[in-house]
Parts: sequence; C-alpha cells; structure tokens
Amino acid sequence: GGIVLAMLEDEFHGLFSNKNQINIEEKIRNIRFMGELVKFRVCPEPVILRYLSKCLDDFTHHNIDVACTLLDTCGKFLYRNPASHTRTNNLLSQMMRLRSIKTLDPRHETLV
Repeated sequence: GGIVLAMLEDEFHGLFSNKNQINIEEKIRNIRFMGELVKFRVCPEPVILRYLSKCLDDFTHHNIDVACTLLDTCGKFLYRNPASHTRTNNLLSQMMRLRSIKTLDPRHETLV
C-alpha cells in the first residue's frame, strides 16, 4: 500500500503544480483513488485533508472539481471519523465561505 500511496502522492503534486486546464480527468481519477484509500485506511486522513486544504487555497477551476470529488468520495468518512471531524468541519466551513465570496460559474456553484 505504501508504494501505491507514494506514487499517487507524487502524481497529485505533479498534477497540482501543473496549472493547465487539460488534465482534469487525471486529477479527478487521482483524487478519487486516494479518497478510496482513505476509506480503507491505507492513506492517512491528514494527507487527504492537506490536499483538500491546498485545493481551497486556490479555489478556482479544476481545484473546485478536485475538492468536490474528494469530498464526494471520502467526505462522509472524514466527517464522521472522530480523528478528522474537527479539521474536516473547518475545511467545509472554509469552502462554504469561499463559495459565498467568489463568483463561481453555475456548474461549480452546483458542485459545491
């Protein structure tokens, strides 16, 4: 599990640093896989919460899609897990504040 996780983390960092809008499918696939690994306790919760935080730091375009996919995949697990509940709740609150502050296109508004 550790090797797969390390490869996924490297891929995430590479995709996240590449700001082009072409690789959306790869970004979604990567974060969905990592979210599933969280539910099976292969990926530690702090790692995935750090990725969610990175997406919220630059809450535009693909990062909105990635954050919503992450929450769709493992958000319920993170929220109900006592070890990650507080941080997940804080990040969800931050996401709702960003939604109300920023002007999002209708598709992203519906996703959030």
